[in-house]
Amino acid sequence: MDGRHIKRPLRALRNKLRSIICEQMDVHSFHVDFSGICSDPLEARIRAPRIRHLLELPFDRLRDMHPIVPDWSCNPFVLTAQALLEDEALTFDASPLRSYFSHVIPESAAVIADGTSAQLRAMKAIEADLPWMSFGTPAVALKAERSIRQARENNVVLSFEDGDYAMGPVSRAKGELEFCRIRKVLKSIIDKGYHPSGVDGQINGHLIEHGEGWAVMIDSGTHRAACLYALKYTSVPVLIRTERNINSVDVDEWPPVKERLLTREEALAMFNRILRGDSPEWLDECWPPAARRPYLCPRQQSIDRH
Repeated sequence: MDGRHIKRPLRALRNKLRSIICEQMDVHSFHVDFSGICSDPLEARIRAPRIRHLLELPFDRLRDMHPIVPDWSCNPFVLTAQALLEDEALTFDASPLRSYFSHVIPESAAVIADGTSAQLRAMKAIEADLPWMSFGTPAVALKAERSIRQARENNVVLSFEDGDYAMGPVSRAKGELEFCRIRKVLKSIIDKGYHPSGVDGQINGHLIEHGEGWAVMIDSGTHRAACLYALKYTSVPVLIRTERNINSVDVDEWPPVKERLLTREEALAMFNRILRGDSPEWLDECWPPAARRPYLCPRQQSIDRH
């Protein structure tokens, strides 16, 4: 890495930081663009601590659709975008997304988190979240806010009763909204390319790490990431929200562990599965590969399996 390419922007950044401190401005409203310079968030953190970082990251380092977090090859948003590339007349009813919402209906939070506590088994699946986040009412409130806000941004009126993007069941209105968003984003990228403008236009997420191992959990940009993956992009610019870094050494302080919803070992098992990029083992059971391409006729599915 040639340090000369980064000294000048970092010098300017340090000057900017001095003015931020003096003016008591929000340090997280600024970021360093490491695109073409650095693709390692651990190195970026050393070079520009406390500031958000924009990096070009490969998809094998990105995670999405929490709290289930399937791998990219069986992500229903990706599969739906791929299906639309094959058939632009595809409908929601014939889409992998519709199939996913119909099949992936976990019976409790214990299924999501692979936990064994009685309290966790009594919780609804929608009350589960990532192992470092709060379960129960706080998790439901976050999902509700996201669902309602995204519907409003797309001129649709929905409530949290319509469901969540990461699991079924969902209402037809919610399913159609998610499907239409995939179609709209896919067409935009095909017609105009992918040129995110400004900080708000970037896919963003937070770092999760264990030792030298790391991945980035996407917080905003599910539809864009899925469409880019379907279009065979191998990497994408991501704004890392460094104020939210998650490290496995802090497992004893994670809310589900402190509240004894998860044991330390259960929380780390879920964390490590996400860090590796593996789908949960139960996903294939409730949503088998044969059900993931409903737009194909039975004979075509049979041909593909052979």
